[in-house]
Amino acid sequence: MTRYNIFIIMVAMLFAGCTACKKAATGDVNVIATDNIDKNAPFWNKLLYHASSGGNNNVCLSPLSVQMAIAMTATGAEGETQEQMYSTIGKEICEEAERIISRFNEESTECELNLANSIWINKRLKVKEDFINSNKSIYNAEIKNIPFDKNAIGKINGWCNENTNGKINEIIDRIDANNMMYLINALYFKAPWWNPFRPQNTQKQPFTTADGKVVEADMMKQSFKTSYYIDDTVQIATMPFQGGFEMIFILPRYKKDLNDAIRHLSAQYKSCTDKMEIYKVDFSVPKFKTEFSMNIRDILYRMGMERAFGNEAQFGKISDEPLYIDEVIHKTFISIDESGAEAAAVTAVSMRAGAVMPREEKRATMTLDRPFIYAIKDKKTGTIFFVGTVCNPNKK
Repeated sequence: MTRYNIFIIMVAMLFAGCTACKKAATGDVNVIATDNIDKNAPFWNKLLYHASSGGNNNVCLSPLSVQMAIAMTATGAEGETQEQMYSTIGKEICEEAERIISRFNEESTECELNLANSIWINKRLKVKEDFINSNKSIYNAEIKNIPFDKNAIGKINGWCNENTNGKINEIIDRIDANNMMYLINALYFKAPWWNPFRPQNTQKQPFTTADGKVVEADMMKQSFKTSYYIDDTVQIATMPFQGGFEMIFILPRYKKDLNDAIRHLSAQYKSCTDKMEIYKVDFSVPKFKTEFSMNIRDILYRMGMERAFGNEAQFGKISDEPLYIDEVIHKTFISIDESGAEAAAVTAVSMRAGAVMPREEKRATMTLDRPFIYAIKDKKTGTIFFVGTVCNPNKK
């Protein structure tokens, strides 16, 4: 019997356009053992740790997009395969999916949000109704039953373009004769800072990169009251957007690196954020743009999804044809400037034939002039939309 595989493509971007996501991926990725971080760390922390450890490149990820795509696929899994998938991404994403999707579809004059899911099925493949109905009810997925010919490429790319406000206009450039299904998540986010930076305050300033070089960066500066925390390993400050969102900036202390900070946060993130207090912070952060592409198949495998990628994968709730996950590709773009941030993400799963205020004002200075971590978070749901590292603000 022919065995089908699941080919997963993940794309996330902030503030600008994105080139087509190809079958091959690039990126300096060094996958390492999970036992270096706390086993109870949140999914975004583990994903960032694996993607950034040992490299000097900037990293940008959309953990929410990864979770949505894997969760949609997991509704068709059984037994140990499904258990491993939910254990890896956190089953709470399924329980919170309706609330998260509703959050994205709220009408707002302050920001623009959209989250959409779709399943594109090759008419040659017989898919079980329960799988379709589950994805409709849980993830509000659109179902597209079409011939997988050349016209399908335009239709799939058109859907991605429409649901990312034109930021991702191409997710596939060809369809193999044996491709059977694409499960796609599209994510769009655009919001201005609550307190925009003044362009006239942006100045060139030295930034020491991850490999020890000093470059000149466009450093945005302002002083504002915000949530702030500091300990022996990290400095943390939040920069609020309008609409109830925020960008979290995490700077390793001197003599600490990004890995030290990520490991520290894996066990202490909630404790650190719970201890944040209102400070007036003299804050400096570089403008930056990052393009990033990687295959995270091995990362998910080492995080616990072993069975989903092998010949013993159990996807019998999708179809009577045997299935397994083949590849997981993630491609991102991020940019922030004085006005705010814009974000979009697309995740496509392809199946083909094959294998508080203080009484007195506290002050702090936080200058991000060396490698740092960032995240974009919804304060209402607590969901992390994007997370990444900046090792060199001048490097795309």
